Amino acid sequence: MIAQPIISKANDASLALDAPKAKSATQKKWVRFPIALALFFAVNFAVACCVAKQYRVLDETVIQNSDSEARQQGRWAWWLSRAFLMRHKAPDIAIFGSSQIGAATFSADAYNLKKELDCVTHRNLSTLEQLIEKRTGQHLDTVNLGMGGAMVSDAYMLSKALFHGQLQPSMVIVTVSPRDFIDNDLVAPSATDAFKFLAPYVKLDGLEEAAYPETFSRFDWLLNQNIALKRLQQDIQAHLVKTIADKLPAVNNGEKFSITSTKSQDKKVFLQAILGSVGEVKPGEWVVPPVTPAGLWMDNTKEYVHRYKNPHPPNFKNEKMFFNALLSQLHDKHIPVLIVQMPSLPMNRSLLPPWFWGEYRLMLLQACKQYDDDFCDLSDNPAFQKQHYLDTVHLNATGGNMAFNAIADAVVKSPRFSAIIRAKSGAKQEVSDRDPDDIGASATIGSWH
Repeated sequence: MIAQPIISKANDASLALDAPKAKSATQKKWVRFPIALALFFAVNFAVACCVAKQYRVLDETVIQNSDSEARQQGRWAWWLSRAFLMRHKAPDIAIFGSSQIGAATFSADAYNLKKELDCVTHRNLSTLEQLIEKRTGQHLDTVNLGMGGAMVSDAYMLSKALFHGQLQPSMVIVTVSPRDFIDNDLVAPSATDAFKFLAPYVKLDGLEEAAYPETFSRFDWLLNQNIALKRLQQDIQAHLVKTIADKLPAVNNGEKFSITSTKSQDKKVFLQAILGSVGEVKPGEWVVPPVTPAGLWMDNTKEYVHRYKNPHPPNFKNEKMFFNALLSQLHDKHIPVLIVQMPSLPMNRSLLPPWFWGEYRLMLLQACKQYDDDFCDLSDNPAFQKQHYLDTVHLNATGGNMAFNAIADAVVKSPRFSAIIRAKSGAKQEVSDRDPDDIGASATIGSWH
């Protein structure tokens, strides 16, 4: 009983001796932190001097050194960038859009060229080229930068990343639909695969908040953009992946998409191929036949009920900002633009209230007027009937021919576009009258000049 106080006093003495040590350790930690922070910024600055510019320009070298090039497999945005950057010559016309322009292109081109088309590697618009040449006598080189699920913000990112140096198109066609602005499945413009792939190469110029409306996602983007060590980490990871991929044997099982019937599963696979709605792809997998099988039409109303459940989602204002930024930067580059509102069936258009269509059309017309662009409205054109579609919004070969006839008419009737065509030919050419045998649709064409 007497020893207890003695032990207690001994413990107190031990604690008293340990207290200065603990205090000293804490002080050392607080001293080390600013030193470590200073060293971090010093190293970051040193690394920045070496690697800061590596991810600022998307060019052929970046494509060739990527792991996707080594594997010959990648996301749609990578394949689009590859097709554009490795052409070594600027196209006369570049076209932006979603799966709507993709479906029209692959369906019509396969039919008119009378051959199978690989959706991965076929990146021009053969039908449109033929129709313009028939009207003007001048061949124009086109590139299709549309892809499944693309938003207007993706078109902005592609134009900023690709249109540099000698690779600046003479003309641009922007195809749009309400989904490209109000898709309820998309939480933010920065959430798409295309945006993520292109973000390291694009300066957003004031669109940061629109791209990353959530605070944490915007903070992460700022770190990726401004911390050189993070970019170095990405570079090392990409190099390791490419090195490993180069050492692996090539795998080619010879399989490719084909359609043999109009069964439900075959329909879905066909639409996946033609609309580009899959992840990583490689050549030979998604091939469209010359003739679309009969009875392929599918009702995708349920999908669009979900996409359009809120006609005015928070993301709408962000996509409108990207739309105006896209037109503004093309205007600054003196590139004439034709905006095409793509057609859809009444059963799809009725999913959106009349007030939305009024607001939406007014937005498009005001943008055309502000940036001196042309407008071709096919949205509710009665010439497009159910037999011209693959579903409620995507055109088949016949519908694609109709749409491209209307677009070709709009191109040759535009003073700015026709001036470029005449300059390319080296002499004035009379625009030929429309061939009455052409399959076409009379479009509402507006021009602000």
